[in-house]
Amino acid sequence: MAKALKVYWAPDYGVDRIDWNMLYADPISVFDKSYKQKTNVDKYDSVFYCPAFKHLAKNTLEFNNPLTSTFEFDNNGQMIPPTTRQGVFANVVRQPNLHDQILLEYGLRFVFFTDDDSLDCTLTAPWFNNSPWQKTATMIPGRYDIGKWFRAVNVEFMLDPGVKKFTIKEDEPLCYFSFGTDRPIEFIRFKMNDALKSYSIACSSSTTWNSWIPLADRYKKFKNSRMKSLILKEIKRGIIDG
Repeated sequence: MAKALKVYWAPDYGVDRIDWNMLYADPISVFDKSYKQKTNVDKYDSVFYCPAFKHLAKNTLEFNNPLTSTFEFDNNGQMIPPTTRQGVFANVVRQPNLHDQILLEYGLRFVFFTDDDSLDCTLTAPWFNNSPWQKTATMIPGRYDIGKWFRAVNVEFMLDPGVKKFTIKEDEPLCYFSFGTDRPIEFIRFKMNDALKSYSIACSSSTTWNSWIPLADRYKKFKNSRMKSLILKEIKRGIIDG
């Protein structure tokens, strides 16, 4: 069996000084979750024995939504102040990129990193679940190399045309993170510290000081400055046992 890749992950609270760790339950792989519900159909008819599905699902993490959260907007696309404090924070930080489709940045952020040379991480909507929130919105996907870059990834919804009220319920599948490898992965949770936050912010804000360049060029700067060694040193200090 191939040696497992180590993938480190953590919640990221940005510049917020409140520790929101309690909102981030440990994820489960899509394969492990769905396998518990499989039937006894012959393995030749089962997706659970299909290598294409199995490799993808085993290396895809599902994160669930921690609190029921509702957001309403006026006719100009501006958020109406909520009448209750229940829910996850969110904000409109960008103008619509498609006509009449509000972009909503959700208040949950994740960081992934690996000590391997290269590993693609892809954020998507939960494609193996029928989450009710997907009836009124889509998710902005994204992909980057977590062996060559260190930044927080935020969840951003794009509401369907004309939608002015959006709800995502507690325990709904929120998003998937998939990792581009056929090798097994050991997922290791750690806690962000001030040094790691500063490194993450530097990477995520790179467009302000080095704009309109390919990711490959940013990866090269990251490597040449030995950022990987600095980051791994800090990550290993904050590993959560178990």
